[in-house]
Amino acid sequence: MRLILALIVSCLGLNTFSQVPAPQEQKYKTILLQGGRAHVGNGDYVNNSSIGIKDGKILFVKNALTYKLDKTEWDTIITIKGFHVYPGFIAPNVTLGLTEIDAVRAT
Repeated sequence: MRLILALIVSCLGLNTFSQVPAPQEQKYKTILLQGGRAHVGNGDYVNNSSIGIKDGKILFVKNALTYKLDKTEWDTIITIKGFHVYPGFIAPNVTLGLTEIDAVRAT
């Protein structure tokens, strides 16, 4: 009987700790990524790029060798030399592959 009571109490306790916490405010408002190879999506790429992000949105993708930036305007500057970056390339809200499955009789 004690074992059953202990299991019930432990299961009730797990339910209270599984609540979703409130979202926290983003720590950095402006982020600058410098030095990576940016693939812009149309087949072009920028070898030494500067990518500006403000409030989670991409402001620009420029060549760091020809575009002059004031580094005091940015909260965070991250050096990404040797990395490939695909800014704005991934769109996870597409339904490609989900709607076509009904069109095939065997599925």
